[in-house]
Amino acid sequence: MDDISSETVRPVVEWILKENMYPKKERVSQLVLVIESAGGELSSLWCLVDIMNGSKIPVDTVGIGTVASAGFMAFITGKHKILTPNTTIMSHQYSEEM
Repeated sequence: MDDISSETVRPVVEWILKENMYPKKERVSQLVLVIESAGGELSSLWCLVDIMNGSKIPVDTVGIGTVASAGFMAFITGKHKILTPNTTIMSHQYSEEM
């Protein structure tokens, strides 16, 4: 519930990695990440995205409040996505350069 930064991403990355360390029979079936963020640092975002995508346990996302910019990218990385009724979302116009 803050900007995406190395300080806010670190505990989330540690949590996902820790949950993936348990033996398969002791693991939870899913992880739920609640996101309320107006944006932040892209380098920290890509770290989080890589960890979420590499997780053996699906990471679902719930958007609340404001989900924008880097927060939106983290939100759409979730396996299953839920937005609460009063959530405001904002996405930049992205381009693909080759």
